[in-house]
Amino acid sequence: MISHRVPGIRAGQVAVVLLAVTALAGCSSSGSSPAPTKPSSWSVGTPSAGSGRPTSGSAPSGSPSGAGSAGEGAGTAGAQVPPTGPPAQPPADATRDGVPPVVAALPSGERVRVVPPGGGGRTRVTTSGDGVWLVSRPAGADPGYAEVLHLDGGGAVLKAYPFPRLGPQWLVVTSRAVYCGRHGDVAAPDAMVCRIDRATGELRVLVSAGRADHTTLTEQDVAGRPGTWVFDDRNFTADLGVAPQVGTELTFSSGGVLRLDPDTLGVLGS
Repeated sequence: MISHRVPGIRAGQVAVVLLAVTALAGCSSSGSSPAPTKPSSWSVGTPSAGSGRPTSGSAPSGSPSGAGSAGEGAGTAGAQVPPTGPPAQPPADATRDGVPPVVAALPSGERVRVVPPGGGGRTRVTTSGDGVWLVSRPAGADPGYAEVLHLDGGGAVLKAYPFPRLGPQWLVVTSRAVYCGRHGDVAAPDAMVCRIDRATGELRVLVSAGRADHTTLTEQDVAGRPGTWVFDDRNFTADLGVAPQVGTELTFSSGGVLRLDPDTLGVLGS
């Protein structure tokens, strides 16, 4: 993992257990209190400050968006029914890809859930050579979480690219690369453009300020994630939530103009 910032780097709860033993004349009782349960939570991409609000359960497996959690930083609920069936991706592959454990445990029906396409562009593309690329939001996922999945022709997950707090909203596939991106929203205010090399699988990500004065995600937040991450605190006038035109440049032209290098995602002009 490589990350850097353009133009510059930016910089409990105490558990108290009370045990009371009361002896009453003429009567006695015995037994023990049930052991506390530990709710599961998103271990990757949750904000370092603030408190998440767990949800009461996951969305039904038939829901197209996988919605069903509360606000930013929310995770799955402690009372969530354990997933049934084998995980959609081999555990070793999920670890390699940096997938949060709670997502990696999900079976295919709860993991592969295509984000409905919006005005920004497509969210699923079938290629003639290497299967299917899609943007998925797993069951019970935080509103800001989504992942780009590469599936084989039979629907098995070959590789995953998780984006906590940066869920992609569109997907463009060319002969050389897969691009994804988003504009900032309430759940996840940062904007983002990604590039996945189809030959090597290498990931590059440009994170920019969206609905805030600077990026809310930091280099520390992506430490250990696969890929090369670049942070740029500029608020670009172009809407990165609308898919660009791809040629000798990556050109965003909705709301303003932003031109990126199609290989490095370096800013060429805005």
